[in-house]
Amino acid sequence: NFYTNEVTGYYPHYNKALTYQGFLMTVVEPFARLLSLFLNWCYKISHSWGLAIILLTVLLRLILYPLNAWSIKSMIGLKVVAPETKKLQERYKKDPMRLRTETMKLYKEHGVNPIGCIVPLFLQMPFLFGMFSVLKSTFGIRGASFIPGWITNLSEPDVLFSWGLTLPFLGSSFHLLPVLSSVLMYFQ
Repeated sequence: NFYTNEVTGYYPHYNKALTYQGFLMTVVEPFARLLSLFLNWCYKISHSWGLAIILLTVLLRLILYPLNAWSIKSMIGLKVVAPETKKLQERYKKDPMRLRTETMKLYKEHGVNPIGCIVPLFLQMPFLFGMFSVLKSTFGIRGASFIPGWITNLSEPDVLFSWGLTLPFLGSSFHLLPVLSSVLMYFQ
């Protein structure tokens, strides 16, 4: 008998039986297990899988804020020196070695590190892949409703309304969450 409760399908040792598979999972699995614990903790607090996902996302954003701030600071620094970099590129078109030397000198003068934008993104990747793995493999999310009439199953795409024919790039239904996510990302 696999399930402890055959009516609900509950198995108390489900988390021990979870395996995460996919690209770089040996690196990502510890992060996924940690995020799984946080997701279950958020569910115990909120009693809603939808709110638990939102709480976990906020928690993850707070944890990763220093890395995001580092990346944004580096991007702003590169944006400030971009006009001077452009001038150097025009001046040293035919001498790539001198261009690299002068560009690095310019970065050093302004305290800008071109790798400072990329490194924080790589450090965040295990958390983001782990979040994807957790959301993909959490059994409790399957069939859980969040907003009745709109998000009736957290394991399926949100469908606000459907139309009869399939349109290129749009499909046969309208999904509001990707639109909201895009708008929020634009303002962020």
